[in-house]
Amino acid sequence: MVSVEKTGLNAFKSPKFWLYLIVCLAPLIIVNRVSDLPIWIGNGEAKAREILNFQLPTDNFYPIGKALMLLPFVWLTPKFFPVIVFYFLLSAVIYYFICELIPNRTFRYICLAALPANPYLIWLCYSSQDTVFELFLLLLLTFSALANKHLIFITAGFLLCLTRPSYWVIFFGLAFFLLVKGKRNKVLNSLPVTSNKCVFQFICLWIFFPCWRKWHHGFLFLQ
Repeated sequence: MVSVEKTGLNAFKSPKFWLYLIVCLAPLIIVNRVSDLPIWIGNGEAKAREILNFQLPTDNFYPIGKALMLLPFVWLTPKFFPVIVFYFLLSAVIYYFICELIPNRTFRYICLAALPANPYLIWLCYSSQDTVFELFLLLLLTFSALANKHLIFITAGFLLCLTRPSYWVIFFGLAFFLLVKGKRNKVLNSLPVTSNKCVFQFICLWIFFPCWRKWHHGFLFLQ
């Protein structure tokens, strides 16, 4: 049996876990050193301050998800790089937990390498307006689904859709998947390795989705 909770608790005691976070953070630090692009997540600062002042946002061009994620960090203005580091490290932590659920060691290591070995995704996390928020919320949505944490699942899914409305289909699709799965197995906190191969295939699909999506967009951009 593979326990989601035990996976998370055991990871903090492992030197490999901390080494993995350093490996993930290193490319982001390098990008910050060499890039002359501005950090665009600061575009949500004005809307975040309006929310802090209990005012309705005057700009409705972008959803408010980015502003809500930026809300605790508006005091950092105009240097928002620590915000990117914070959410990217949290994404790496959740990503590590999800990968630890994969029983095949070789495939698990390949999945773990997919995050730090994706320069385009890391570059977008640094320079895009909402990619780092999107990555964090997508991985949190997946992990909370696996851990059967319904409140976190709903919160992460709602914020994800407020950040990028195109995720409504994925949010409802994943919720439907969990509903159907719950009918067959009421104990979602532990996942049998042998009898739930489809679940692990689903995990692998989700953890590769953010990386594949960003590579795909980069390919289209180059064309």
